[in-house]
Amino acid sequence: MKARPIGSIALAIFVALWSHPAVSLACAVCFGAPDDPMTKGLNMAVFVMIGVTYVVIIGMLAMFIRLAVRSRRRTATAQQGEHVAC
Repeated sequence: MKARPIGSIALAIFVALWSHPAVSLACAVCFGAPDDPMTKGLNMAVFVMIGVTYVVIIGMLAMFIRLAVRSRRRTATAQQGEHVAC
């Protein structure tokens, strides 16, 4: 009878233990418990991240609109021959 290498036995034990259902239980968020505090906290964190993203995008949009308006005003003032201050 041929002896098996110890590495393949260790790998088989590792795979058997790793695939055991108790090891792979999901947390309350992944499992889908809507009333769990962890789920509520994660939902609020996602809403805050989305809110911060929208605030930054709106701020950038407002900045570009303001720059466009200022550019039009300066162009109109320069075309009228008036002095344009920086």
